[in-house]
Amino acid sequence: MHSLNTIIKQNKSKAIKLIDRTKLAGGVSFNCDLEVINITDGFTVSIKNIIITDSEEEIEKKLNSLNRYVLSLTGSFFGLWLHNSKFYLDVNINTMTKGYAIKTGQYHNQVCIFDEANKREVKI
Repeated sequence: MHSLNTIIKQNKSKAIKLIDRTKLAGGVSFNCDLEVINITDGFTVSIKNIIITDSEEEIEKKLNSLNRYVLSLTGSFFGLWLHNSKFYLDVNINTMTKGYAIKTGQYHNQVCIFDEANKREVKI
């Protein structure tokens, strides 16, 4: 059994790894336990923006304070991406239907959805 301090340190380590991976790849999807998930099909769309910042420290702090329980119940996942030196942390869903993803994106005032099979943004 791990102590609370050990668990916090492990999560911080996971948060830093997510930030580093985002800087290298431009973005990363991850689950409630701050573990990278690899989505290979369908369309990912953001349903809630959590934070936009240029501070790595602020992103790390936010990653370590996310409400993992709620996400585990909804089937959604997190996305962290970097654009013009700013980090964007979102709650996302993935759907197999492009039309549904576009409508969901429009409802949530998104600019794009992400085509997972082709690894490219789709403007809406």
